[in-house]
Amino acid sequence: MIYSFMTQQRYNTSLIIFFDFILYSDTQNYWVSDSHILFIESVRKAFAKSTLCARLSGETAPNGLQIPNDITVQPLPFYTDLLQLLIKKPLLFWKIKKRFEQVIGKTDILWLCWPHPVSFMLILIYGRTHFIFLSVRENIEDVIREKYPFYNKFFGILLVKLMNVVLRLFFPKLTIFCTGSEMYQRYRPYFEHVYQIKSPLISNQPIEVKTELDQNSITKLLFVGRLERVKGLSYLIEAMSIVNATDSHIHLDIVGTGTEIKHLTQLIEKYKLNDSVTLHGYVPYGEALFDFYRYTDLFILPALTEGFPKVIDEARAFNLPIIATLSGGIGNELSHGENVWIIEKKSAESIADAILTLKNDQELAQRISRPTETIQPDYYSDKIISIVQSAFQSDS
Repeated sequence: MIYSFMTQQRYNTSLIIFFDFILYSDTQNYWVSDSHILFIESVRKAFAKSTLCARLSGETAPNGLQIPNDITVQPLPFYTDLLQLLIKKPLLFWKIKKRFEQVIGKTDILWLCWPHPVSFMLILIYGRTHFIFLSVRENIEDVIREKYPFYNKFFGILLVKLMNVVLRLFFPKLTIFCTGSEMYQRYRPYFEHVYQIKSPLISNQPIEVKTELDQNSITKLLFVGRLERVKGLSYLIEAMSIVNATDSHIHLDIVGTGTEIKHLTQLIEKYKLNDSVTLHGYVPYGEALFDFYRYTDLFILPALTEGFPKVIDEARAFNLPIIATLSGGIGNELSHGENVWIIEKKSAESIADAILTLKNDQELAQRISRPTETIQPDYYSDKIISIVQSAFQSDS
């Protein structure tokens, strides 16, 4: 391979980034609603230049996170989801390939999300000539199992397995960063360079934590994240109906947006929870989101599958008692009854029991919310930079 020289402080080359974000735009700026862009931004600063490639929506930009002007944006043709891309619009692959050809130089480094068919295409094209590293953020097979009907589910899981087999056979030396222990343990036996990371809370300003909540009769419960089926929110809404029958002084705030918003609204109406559950929509990372964490009593994540969710670290930063399922890397970092209260997946009864248990046992709630060792915001981005630098130099 032919690569340009790279210094210890900064890569004298360009970073081409592909994550399956949805871009929104006006005439001058681009936005995304996924706060993972903050982690990407912290890594890309080590490079002389960076280009973000992502599908561009024609919809009006939400109140999201603006892409910094010093990041070049290469919009890709839009597809609603992978099923549409693979089955209904396969010709988009050719257009997407052409868009990448416009921005990828001979010495550029590629940072790709995995597993993804666009990333697979890029690895087949550039895997022998360019340095590529991958990010695995979640168990995509579990996501497919929960999201799609039977035939599409079968096709999707088969495709993921096929892509991983090809990667193992022909590209075993790729550098792979896995969010959480589950994916790390899955990829580690087959690849030479696999590392476990998190994309933790990233803030350039100190976070002010409210040490005492105002005394009132309402216990506030908080969920933050994408409103998707894999987040287990339908079970959370059902749990609130169980809780409400016992204790009507508990309120759930749901922060985020996604494909499940209509279904969740219907469930709230079905269980007559309009006074007990509030859908706030998307709230960008920053003080407005921090206020939700500051003024809540319990944080809950009833997810069916995860990597290691960034919101867990956010809740820990605000010293909140956490209720969560044992998914992804959560069980490797948190212990039931010590710094988290573990609930069963797909169980409204388990969720309701956990909420009432922690509400009625303040000593227990305080114990599992005690401050834990804090990881510096840039720790994992610095780790990625250091590992990529070493791998890049040994490969050149």
